Amino acid sequence: MLRLAEDVASMGHWYTDLLTGQVTWSPQVFRMYGFDEATYKPSLYAVLDVCHADDRTRIEKTIRDAVAGKSNFEFDFRIVRADGVVRTLISTGQAERDAQGHIVALFGVTTDVTEAFATIRELQDQNEMLDLAAQLAQLGHWVWTRDVNQLTYCSEEMARIHELTPGTFLRQFTHPALLAAVIATEDRDTYRTAVSEAIALARPYDITYGIKTRSGTVKQIREIGHPVQDENGALSRYIATAQDISEVKRREDALSEAHEALRRSEEELKRKTLELQRLNLQKDKLFSIIAHDLRSPFNSIIGFADLLVTNARDLSHGQTVSYAQIVRESATGVHDLLDNLLAWASFQIRDGALKLAPINLAAAAAASLEPLAYMAETKGITIANGIDSIGALGDEPMVRIVIRNLVSNGIKFSRNGGVVQLTAAPVSVGGVAMVRVTVRDDGVGMSGAALANLFDMERTVSAPGTRGERGTGLGLYLCHDIVARHGGTVTVDSAPGEGTAFHFTLPPAP
Repeated sequence: MLRLAEDVASMGHWYTDLLTGQVTWSPQVFRMYGFDEATYKPSLYAVLDVCHADDRTRIEKTIRDAVAGKSNFEFDFRIVRADGVVRTLISTGQAERDAQGHIVALFGVTTDVTEAFATIRELQDQNEMLDLAAQLAQLGHWVWTRDVNQLTYCSEEMARIHELTPGTFLRQFTHPALLAAVIATEDRDTYRTAVSEAIALARPYDITYGIKTRSGTVKQIREIGHPVQDENGALSRYIATAQDISEVKRREDALSEAHEALRRSEEELKRKTLELQRLNLQKDKLFSIIAHDLRSPFNSIIGFADLLVTNARDLSHGQTVSYAQIVRESATGVHDLLDNLLAWASFQIRDGALKLAPINLAAAAAASLEPLAYMAETKGITIANGIDSIGALGDEPMVRIVIRNLVSNGIKFSRNGGVVQLTAAPVSVGGVAMVRVTVRDDGVGMSGAALANLFDMERTVSAPGTRGERGTGLGLYLCHDIVARHGGTVTVDSAPGEGTAFHFTLPPAP
């Protein structure tokens, strides 16, 4: 999924360990620089091997500043690949520090923006061409003479705009105000008022309007009028210049659409960058879980199993039972974690697609609770399944995972002899009918700070249970994701010492 995301976004990620000197590039970075992934060994300054000569000094200084920890960095630069192709890239990165604040690594992403930059240059070229076209455009004009109070001249271009001859134009429009007859309805009164007042007050005007010609062609016209005064300062004539700006308007609209498309592309690029960063964080979290949270219980299982095998004859019955219980608890924890990891992986592989069907929530809850019986029994906790035969619409295996994780969480944070209760009831959420399932415990509860990051996989830190049970936070994150894909929500009511109630909603059965 990460490689696909990088291919779609023309983006690659990299990591440089400053302590060991080891540099890691994703396949997309090798392709950007034109290097063979199988033979080329990247280094911190490898980019200088292909950096455009005009950019090399600046990029080398930026890298040195980053290593020195002066700031995070983002810079664009050009590369010249071995095949002669010139590409424009943007690299964004930051430093990774150890507990003492020393920089130990640099990491970031590099994006190929050649096409985006080319589009910007193309838009700039179009703007320059439009300016030139405006200078060279042929303009039409008419003249109104005060002495006869009518139009006395029409240029060839003015007549052409209206698809008339100059003579026909003058016979049809004896006064400028009469031009309103062929002007679009929405512009007609505005034009008539502007022209009449401009002639009466001997002042200029600048107006844009639409016309419909004899052939049915719709045009956009810009018209600028100027008064002409005689030697005594009195108005003698009025001259107007008109230009068919229909093509200009179409180009402006196209340019605006291109700018909007570029803006959307930039926003999509930013969104994909954030999504890639989120996927990287999730990947790192999962690797941490696999490396640490699976290894620890397996070490416990193996260690106590060795004790049982090696010292079986010397152990008392009580010691044997105690070691076996530890093995069983560790194996149960590993089983639950593997279930969640496999569910999460399956969910990602099929892109969160659900197989929706009517569910009997009582039966689904009962099936979800079976694997938890031993866990509850060892702490003397009662699981009260109060869900009756209410139905919901959902993917039953996924819904079981949600119930099992929430009940397991309730057992984990309940004291010996506590109660975990399940209920379900129809509710209305924003006027929409839903079914709300509640898992409530009377355990230790949670603080506001813990609640704030409860479903954030990158920020949540799982607290130990009342018997020191360890967790990863993956279960609650998975619950939140599954319920969201059903169109529901997960909410929590909790306070320190007052227990916790998880509520999640599902669509009702049809």
